[in-house]
Amino acid sequence: MNQFENTPANGRQLFRFALLATTAGLAVLIAGSATAQTTQPGPGAVEEVVVTGSRIANGFRAPTPVTVVDQKAVERRAPASISDVLNELPEFRQTSGPGQTQRLFGGGQGGQNLIDLRGLGAVRTLILVDGDRFTPTGTDGTIDTNMVPTGLVDRVDVVTGGASAAYGSDAVAGVVNLVLKNKLDGLTGNVQWGLSQRGDNFEPLVALAWGRSFMSDRLHVMIGGDYNENHGVGTMYVRDWGKKEPGALTLSANRGNQANQIISNFVELDNVTPGGIITAGPLKGVAFRNDGTPYNFQYTGLFSGATEQVDPAQVNYGNTEYSRMPLRDPYERTATLAKAQFEITPDLVASMSYNYGALFTHTNSGTCCANMTYLISRDNAFLPAPILNAMIANNLQTISVGRRDPAYPTSVSGNRTETHAFAAGLKGKVFTDWNWDIGFTNGLTDGTVALSATPRNADQAAAVYAVRNAQGQITCGPVATNPNFNNQAADVKALYIKNLNTGCVPYNMFGAYGGGQENSYNYFVSKASKNSVAKQTTAEINLAGSPMTLPAGEVSLAVGAGWRKDEVSEVGCDDCLKNALFNQNFPTWGGSNTVKELYSEVGVPLLKDVAFFQKLDFNAAVRRTSYQISGDVTTWKAGGTWDVNDALRFRITRSRDIRAPNLSELFNPGATGRGNVINKANGNSGTIASGTTGSPTLVPEIADTLTGGVVFQPKWGFTNGFRLSVDYYNIDIAGVIGSISTQDVLDRLLVQKLSEYEQYVTRDNTPLGFARVVTPNLNLNSQKVDGIDIEASDRIPLDSFNLPGRLEVRALASWLDDLRTIQVLSTGAVSDQDSAGFAPPEWQGTVDLTYTLNALSVNLNTKLKSATLYQSTAIGPDNTKDYNPANTNSINQNQWPASIVYRLNASYDIRNNDGKKLQVYGVIDNLMDKDPPIIAITNLGNTYYDMIGRSFKVGVRFQY
Repeated sequence: MNQFENTPANGRQLFRFALLATTAGLAVLIAGSATAQTTQPGPGAVEEVVVTGSRIANGFRAPTPVTVVDQKAVERRAPASISDVLNELPEFRQTSGPGQTQRLFGGGQGGQNLIDLRGLGAVRTLILVDGDRFTPTGTDGTIDTNMVPTGLVDRVDVVTGGASAAYGSDAVAGVVNLVLKNKLDGLTGNVQWGLSQRGDNFEPLVALAWGRSFMSDRLHVMIGGDYNENHGVGTMYVRDWGKKEPGALTLSANRGNQANQIISNFVELDNVTPGGIITAGPLKGVAFRNDGTPYNFQYTGLFSGATEQVDPAQVNYGNTEYSRMPLRDPYERTATLAKAQFEITPDLVASMSYNYGALFTHTNSGTCCANMTYLISRDNAFLPAPILNAMIANNLQTISVGRRDPAYPTSVSGNRTETHAFAAGLKGKVFTDWNWDIGFTNGLTDGTVALSATPRNADQAAAVYAVRNAQGQITCGPVATNPNFNNQAADVKALYIKNLNTGCVPYNMFGAYGGGQENSYNYFVSKASKNSVAKQTTAEINLAGSPMTLPAGEVSLAVGAGWRKDEVSEVGCDDCLKNALFNQNFPTWGGSNTVKELYSEVGVPLLKDVAFFQKLDFNAAVRRTSYQISGDVTTWKAGGTWDVNDALRFRITRSRDIRAPNLSELFNPGATGRGNVINKANGNSGTIASGTTGSPTLVPEIADTLTGGVVFQPKWGFTNGFRLSVDYYNIDIAGVIGSISTQDVLDRLLVQKLSEYEQYVTRDNTPLGFARVVTPNLNLNSQKVDGIDIEASDRIPLDSFNLPGRLEVRALASWLDDLRTIQVLSTGAVSDQDSAGFAPPEWQGTVDLTYTLNALSVNLNTKLKSATLYQSTAIGPDNTKDYNPANTNSINQNQWPASIVYRLNASYDIRNNDGKKLQVYGVIDNLMDKDPPIIAITNLGNTYYDMIGRSFKVGVRFQY
């Protein structure tokens, strides 16, 4: 007799609630969210699925943890893109998308939804669609999930561990497989609208799909697609918390007992102002009004660097680092798919599909070209008379003036991405029960990036040097006496001389904000643009079956071979190719790589129905991959599952995984920008051209991965249906591809005397001594990440409480023990620190409570994130042991607060019978309208907090 059988009904339910609450508390209170490590689909899904973590065709339970996100979970989120669902799972880090584009400005990935498992980067997460590689949408090989119709996604399998032996390169952090609906009968659709409480973030979506069988069900045709757009959200000034202008400041040495860095409200730039400000020398702090008259900028004397805390009564709105960045970028998205499947014979099926996706988006730069600092000489025609007299009195030939011109055209990055993907395949049976398949894919992504209002360095420097000619007219001064040409790298001056433009229009650096200088803008403002094409062609053959039977069951075997060719070409604009622009001088380049692969996987049942071993299975795989560019490499995995009984299972996997260098890392010569550096051999400083360049000598990154855990699913009467899984993961990557800074290249050459870095510099005769530095991609670093993932779920009938309906609970949590990058610095020291910069939360979690009563379903989702560090290298008062305000790493607040955000969803089936369905639903995001903390805005576009506030979605789903 089971020990719980005599427990009264209400007592059993109370115990069940307590057990689940305890588990959820462990998984969420301690945690924050763990992407379930389950090889089993969610409640209500089909029990037998082809497990994404394995190539074996008989449904072998892979020892690698797999999370399954079913269609109901997708519908509850009412997503615009499938990534909206995935990014709520604790294993993922949201590092891209419309709310993150600010950090990707000008790179060509604006608005794209890239999937990042474990925070190791989107390039280390392999994206599959129905088990096949999808056409890359970026020159780095990444996949934008916007290209896949959300309405056709049946479920998502997430392998939260290395899977290179099964699927090849890029599966270092794991695999995300978007499993599409296989057959449809009739028309299904979803129409929804979204809007924030403050009237922005308007987002309509239409998703339709139709399918039908012909020829006695031998031919099935399916077609569907999504269309949605988002009108975006304005800058931080459209929210009350943003009007307080939060920001970060660095204090000067006379700060007293205050920390070196502080987070505060009303933080503005002090090295640029709308009318201009003198930034150095005896006249530092003289600023200019709209009419050009000078006034003294009120420095507090406490701050160093480029920011200052201002009096709330004297706020100069717009003069902040992020004043032009939107909280969410507007975009327009289309994703369609057509698929046909034909049964040639009962054992031979042919299929063919075509996918088209398009994304159009644009975002504003936060600073870029509106911020400018130039040398102004005594003969400048716009120089106010009091300043000229002061320069003469102080024997100054030039002054440095910084300006943030509010009339300057906003720099906007417009991005267009269009993907075409074709797939064809045959599958069948041989030797009675062996499954085989042959697949072919061919795809192309065409993308354009255009950055408006990007100045040409030489022309802007020429326009700023305004003098009077012999006739007394204001004109651009001669090259020979222009102080800004003499202060910059020689290539800027040479470029201007070579392309001397007689149409130069003088620019006034003093006052006059509000317009009137359009002709000057038109002269030196240009557009940075590029067009890129990424192609991928694949062919693969697979065979799976059982070669023999052992006492414990059938041995499973899968073998296969594959071929893949990736190609990229990119063309930069004319000004880009001259390196004429302030930044984003996109190059013209191209490259290709061919890959050949062989793999084998085996599943061996070792024991069955013996003492303490209800089932013991062993799984192993090996893959040999040959890259045309980076050579040959072998990946492998070995693991097993041990079912002690029906309730308890252990699993473990050890694997060797890889990420081969992508075409951009191999061949891209890099977009040239400009930055300030110091020649530590002679002490001179200056502006220099630089960019990160590809290297064909790169080799694959190598990762050693260990996952292991336990699944507990008791079947003791009322506990039947409860499930708990806990899994540990450890990923250690060597030879991580990265680049060093421009300054580091010079330091290694000049300070450490490392002659091999000479190849990365171009010397000249300027005081700085260098015209250009390239920072090559190298197998430079190592990365380590480890932690624990937890999932608990249950279905609880409420009839024992004399209550109608059913309650479903699912809690996911992920504990991050360590996310570390290790790099050898120019000093020879080793940088070994937790996720340098903004650290991810230690705990992330989500809890879903779903109540169902007949046609009504109500879901409350709670997302939790633990407090985390603002900077991993800083020390704040929260660290009572090590905090010392006198230290340079001190900060007044070094924690992002913990976050709890609720989402409420409700749906009602107006009709759901006879194969016909009509459902209305509504969603409230950020139910409590929680504002982000002050610290969030200091890293706009890279935050774990909701920046929009309470938002609503309403919609209708139908099926006929």
